[in-house]
This record gives sequence, C-alpha cells and structure tokens, in this order.
Amino acid sequence: NNWALFTFISYLPKYVNSPISTGGLGIELDSAIFIIMILIPSIVSVLALISGGYLADSLIKKGFQVLRGVVAKANKKPIQLNKALHTNE
Repeated sequence: NNWALFTFISYLPKYVNSPISTGGLGIELDSAIFIIMILIPSIVSVLALISGGYLADSLIKKGFQVLRGVVAKANKKPIQLNKALHTNE
C-alpha cells in the first residue's frame, strides 16, 4: 500500500526523533531503539499486505467477484454494501 510506505518513510522517523515537548518520542537517530521503532511497523505492514493479497486471491478463486460497491458470490444475488451496512430499519 502506498499510504503505509509513505508513512513509514516520511512521517514515522520524524515522529520518533522529535522531542517529547513537540509531541514526538524524543529518540535519537543513532540509537538501537530508533531502528527497532522503525523496523517493527514496517515488517508488520509488509506481512499484512502480503497476507491480505493471498486472502483476496483465495476469495476470488472461491468464486467471489470483485465489483465496485457490491459483494457477490458466483451465481447468487449481489448485496449492495451501502444498503446492507447503512440501513436505518
């Protein structure tokens, strides 16, 4: 996901390195904890993206169709997401 990559490359190092008085964590760039604070979210994000891709592929192979705003199983009636999730009845 481009959003996660953008966050890890641009915002997260600034947040971890910023002083506590400005809302950051106040960790120096050359410390080992800084490397860990950057690596752990990055690794978790990569694993989540890969597993999400495998999950999506397996659902498609089982017959789920990819339609914008609609979830449908092959040969069954599609369900409109906005109607199913936002009913006031």
